[in-house]
Amino acid sequence: FARSSNDVFSTIIFIQYTVSCFVICVSVYRLAGLEVSNPEYPFAVLYLICITSEIFYFCWYGNEVIVE
Repeated sequence: FARSSNDVFSTIIFIQYTVSCFVICVSVYRLAGLEVSNPEYPFAVLYLICITSEIFYFCWYGNEVIVE
C-alpha cells in the first residue's frame, strides 16, 4: 500500500510542499514589514500558522505511512 500510494502522490505532494514553502517565505517577509499595531498583523500570523500546519500534516502522515 505504501509503495502504490507513493507512486501516485509523490509528484503532487512534492509540488504542494514546494509551493507551501514558497508561500511561507513570502508570508514571513511580508510579516516582517508589518507593525504589530497594524490591523492586518493578526491575520498574517494566523495565515502563517495555517500554512505551517499544512506542511506539518503532510510530514506527520507521510511519516506514519513510512513507519507502517
